[in-house]
Amino acid sequence: MYNFETLSPKDFELLTRDLLQKELSITLETFKSGKDGGIDLRHSKDTLNQLIVQCKHYKNSTLNDLYNALKIEAEKIKELNPKRYIISTSQSLSPKNKDKVMQICYPFIKSASDIYGNDDLNNLITKFPEIEREHFKLWLTSTKVLEQILHSNIVNESRFKLDEIKEKIKKFVSNPSVSEAQNILNSENFVVISGAPGVGKTTLAEMIVYSYVADGGYEFFNISENIQDAYSVYNLDPSVKKIFYYDDFLGETHLTKNEDSSLIIFINRINKSKNKKLILTTREYILQQSKLLHEKIEKFDFKKCIIDLKNYTKKIKADILYSHLYFSELPQEYIDNLLIEHRYFSIIEHPNYNPRIIESMTKLKIHENIPAQDYHCEFIKNLDNPSEIWKHAFENQIDNKTRSVLFSVVSLGGRYWKPNCKQAVKEISKNICSKLYLENFTDLDFRKCLKILEGDFINTNPYGISFCNPSITDFLENYIVENNIVSDFIEIADTVDQFIWIEASLIGKENVDETYAYILFEKVKQYNLNNWQYRLVDLLFDIIIKTEDIALLDKLQSELSYIVKDHKLSEMENFLNKLTSSIFDENEIVNSFIINFMDSVTKDVNSCNSVYDLDILMNFLEDYDEDLIEQYGSSIKVNIIVNLDDLIENSIDNCDCDPYTLECDKEKLENLIGKFDIIGCDLRELENTIEELLAQQKLDESNENENSKDHLNYLKQMQDDNENIKDLFLTLKKIT
Repeated sequence: MYNFETLSPKDFELLTRDLLQKELSITLETFKSGKDGGIDLRHSKDTLNQLIVQCKHYKNSTLNDLYNALKIEAEKIKELNPKRYIISTSQSLSPKNKDKVMQICYPFIKSASDIYGNDDLNNLITKFPEIEREHFKLWLTSTKVLEQILHSNIVNESRFKLDEIKEKIKKFVSNPSVSEAQNILNSENFVVISGAPGVGKTTLAEMIVYSYVADGGYEFFNISENIQDAYSVYNLDPSVKKIFYYDDFLGETHLTKNEDSSLIIFINRINKSKNKKLILTTREYILQQSKLLHEKIEKFDFKKCIIDLKNYTKKIKADILYSHLYFSELPQEYIDNLLIEHRYFSIIEHPNYNPRIIESMTKLKIHENIPAQDYHCEFIKNLDNPSEIWKHAFENQIDNKTRSVLFSVVSLGGRYWKPNCKQAVKEISKNICSKLYLENFTDLDFRKCLKILEGDFINTNPYGISFCNPSITDFLENYIVENNIVSDFIEIADTVDQFIWIEASLIGKENVDETYAYILFEKVKQYNLNNWQYRLVDLLFDIIIKTEDIALLDKLQSELSYIVKDHKLSEMENFLNKLTSSIFDENEIVNSFIINFMDSVTKDVNSCNSVYDLDILMNFLEDYDEDLIEQYGSSIKVNIIVNLDDLIENSIDNCDCDPYTLECDKEKLENLIGKFDIIGCDLRELENTIEELLAQQKLDESNENENSKDHLNYLKQMQDDNENIKDLFLTLKKIT
């Protein structure tokens, strides 16, 4: 006997559809979630609205809620005027209750038999067991299934544990990993479910376990300590069905003594059996670490199903959030807070989306410390900084050398796409491991660490190395600050990318001493003496602006003198923009630099050899002091006249066959020509080239018409998905 509490409104609607289709031998149309205009299901073979079915199933609702909802529906039904009207509800109905429903829906419900209450639906489920099988959320939590599980070999499992499993089942959302894991299990008899922390490995494993127990008649045995538990209950009788579940089978970091051999022997036995199954879970980096420690593990071909959140569609992520909210016991005002202006999309689309965070933020006790009006903000804060997801693994499940590699990658910004990137990461890792942990770090160590981290923490390819999830960057940066090791990273830093990362991601964070900004300033200035780069000058000026310490300019006289001589405008745009900051207003050092810089630029006729250079220069002068244009305008004008042909040729050579880039250069050049009243400038070569490129682009676009259609279809699908998600979340609104 089902009470349907494990089903969402949409789940209940689909169950009703399947049962009535079978009972009435008809096909019923289904529609997307949301405002239905009085129609959940419809049959219209011969006439419009020949049969309409309305489904009523709400969490914690009462008979009065049902009556009130039907009164609202009655007005819609008058307009639809169906030949036959059926009500399906999860409420238990007495004959008297059905009479009242008929009275509310008069004259469209012809008979009490067109009102399906809880008992009627259960009767149909008994009548059509194949429908029961298809709705796993229903039968996995039935009393019959729970009794079957209880009386199999779940050693020391309590009813409380079964209730926990029941809670997981109703919140579970199917995803591509389900069929992948089942296919491996069916063909190999065992599967290893792996993935990063918090992605749902245990939940997926439990769903598959219980489907075999409930639908396949398998006895269940939970391996809680080591593989010897499984040996003790393994039945040699090939007709006996058993499914073994070993969660986190590698433990924190490694197997116990000789367990690698025992495990491999057991898996091989399972693999050759007819009625035995084995499901194991682990984190991918722990599996790779164990392969390095255990020769037998290294050589064994584990059949893996790796859960990767990148494969979760927006719809799957939305369904996970919806299920957790629908089945939560959160007060309604907390759910309403996420519904305001579709705020839930910011959770679904968050780069750090993680099922474990979704679960933790939808637990009842969350409201004890968070006001309802702040619920969405706190949800996003937890996604922005999901430290708990990575903290345990970082502190307890990897060694110092592996931590050094992670610190190396984060010190390069979390993504590093440059030639010989692995070589750079390796050298930085050696430096970090030596200075932070006082340990030697060899080339072999580096290869082992990459193997351990690949898949869960980092992704590598011939072109670069990056974190699997942006939240790892957030965690590591916060970890550095919280553990007061910012100074260590300033000392360790030895590349431009590391300096830029420290300034952008650590300096200025809350709880970071401003003194570190000055330490970084001195180190970068010293480094720049032998490794001159405009990016470092930008960084030095960023520190001045961040600290608002204008006195630091006195220490940059040599850098400013070098720029006066070098003045590569194409590399100076960011630096020049910084000089327009209000902190430098009326500053003698900056004013003197600008005069010397402009004198140097205007004396060198070839200094501005592109339209881009001239545009940078003019934009800077207009932002800094327009009077300087009048002072140096004649020299800039001469530059344009003398170098016009070269400017045009340079633009054409560097436009990368993009007519719009060239059109932009043409507009900039026309503005400069107009600004200085230059006459007789021939831009026909530019115009002709733009026309040729546009003609070629039009031809290319016609050849790519099919791709364009595919893209439009993709955009249309995205739009439809968003609308369906909005309609789905509408059902979370309280019944009024």
